[in-house]
Amino acid sequence: MSEQCDRKSWEELREKILGLGERSTRKSYYPELRRRLDELRSKNAELESILYVTSHDLKSPLVNLKGFGEELKDNCERYHEILEELQLEGEQAEEAAQLRENVELSLHYIDASVQKIDMLLNGLLRLSRLGKVELVWQQIEPKDIVNDILESMRYQLREAGAQIHVEDLPSCWGDAEQVNHVFSNLIDNALKYCHPERKAEIEIAGENCGAECLYRVSDNGVGISEKNRERVFEIFHRLIPDHASRGEGLGLSIVKRIMQRHGGKVWVESEEGAGSTFYLTFPAYGP
Repeated sequence: MSEQCDRKSWEELREKILGLGERSTRKSYYPELRRRLDELRSKNAELESILYVTSHDLKSPLVNLKGFGEELKDNCERYHEILEELQLEGEQAEEAAQLRENVELSLHYIDASVQKIDMLLNGLLRLSRLGKVELVWQQIEPKDIVNDILESMRYQLREAGAQIHVEDLPSCWGDAEQVNHVFSNLIDNALKYCHPERKAEIEIAGENCGAECLYRVSDNGVGISEKNRERVFEIFHRLIPDHASRGEGLGLSIVKRIMQRHGGKVWVESEEGAGSTFYLTFPAYGP
């Protein structure tokens, strides 16, 4: 199946580049196109390898930083206990109190930064591993996958007061685990970026379009501005940069990578303040 997806991408690229002209003339370009595609695949594999090694190697010093940070926090607590036992008065007591406040604030920032770096590295590792994991191609039922996701997110959905509508979804061909990741990310984003002035509404629908199946995940959330709409699938770019929700800005990059490996597409239509709709295409049939 992966060879078919590669062949499909190559054929599409060939038609876009060559467009017009006799078939016999176009065939003369095949070797050059094949060479360039092989070169692109090689560069992509090299980048994924660098990404994986870098992310993995940075985890060890981060663990040390986190561990010694916790140790420093415990030592500071003991230090403050000793100061309290001394029963300082006047200016000394005020200075000790100020010192404690400054230390606690500094440790808080250190811990927050460590958590942020850890989250980013975990995201990068997930992204780098996507190209290494062999896809398990099979016929899957997206509606069953979506129902499992909603069941696992029952608490978040209840807290948000979200209304979910899932239509009949046609079966498609793909890797069940990675398809689960795609829908999980899109549903999570719909909850994360719900509009503060109205209850969240999420609709998941799909249709069979012959050789492929088209799915959409729609919400009535805050939407995406036009300037950010073009960049939502870029690495480290969050849907709404200034939004209070936490995230490493890798979720949609991973979604796009999964869709590419499936020979499918993902895109978004959105209106700021009115909501967003993400579209996905998966192969309808196997080899």
